[in-house]
Amino acid sequence: MYRNAQGVFQPAISDSDEPSYWRIQAVGPRGSSAAKAEPHRHGDAVRLTWSFADQPSGFRDYSGDVYGRRSYRRPAELGAHDTLCLKVPYPSFETMGGEGVGLVLSPALTEEPVVQALRIRPVNEQEEREEKVERTYNLHDLTWRLDPVGELACFSLCFRIHLVFSEVVI
Repeated sequence: MYRNAQGVFQPAISDSDEPSYWRIQAVGPRGSSAAKAEPHRHGDAVRLTWSFADQPSGFRDYSGDVYGRRSYRRPAELGAHDTLCLKVPYPSFETMGGEGVGLVLSPALTEEPVVQALRIRPVNEQEEREEKVERTYNLHDLTWRLDPVGELACFSLCFRIHLVFSEVVI
């Protein structure tokens, strides 16, 4: 995980041998406190979460540091939020013809879409003159489904995005 120059947390793949720990958290009725003691079951809807307290190697922080030096502390602007979960921004970060899906990490551990202003890199001369450029995004929860694979009781995470498009007036 890293924080980009605009201050947005994003997942990353690294060639580092240092571990990065993700947790599986139940979503929906199985996420209630009564069901937490039970192990995850076939067909459960889950989300992946990343917690600052779980990371002995910290994270790369490019916000205010072009070298992205490793940070071992939770950023002060997150307050008491120690856990981040994957969200899909809408509109997408990619161009319409691009491949892939850009994901962000958010402290909003909700299934409902969250409206959030995110700083972006300036893309034209007018934006370059502004100190901070922000766009409003709907952040949609990214849930997965646990499914057994083969006879070894292995589990795969089957990608599923529950998108609810709503008109937002700000």
